[in-house]
Amino acid sequence: MFFLGNSPPTFTHQKLVELCPGVEQGKRPRHQESYSSSIDAAAMDAHLDALAETVEELEGLSGAFVSAHRERGRALAYRLTAIFSSPEK
Repeated sequence: MFFLGNSPPTFTHQKLVELCPGVEQGKRPRHQESYSSSIDAAAMDAHLDALAETVEELEGLSGAFVSAHRERGRALAYRLTAIFSSPEK
């Protein structure tokens, strides 16, 4: 199992893996067409709420980040930017 730094998995790590499948293997985000168009608004809101909780926890831990954490965080920020800056349909 992949850990952030040398520490055991935390709630934040588990949430990142849950929200970003494949992040442990360094996989890129899935293309939009690979998702079902039947995802409802409530499910999307639940995912965004979970992401907000994870971000809040990471903010509290930011003073303990090492360079590897910052590098992974920048990669995730890039992925999130790509997701949320794509044109609306």
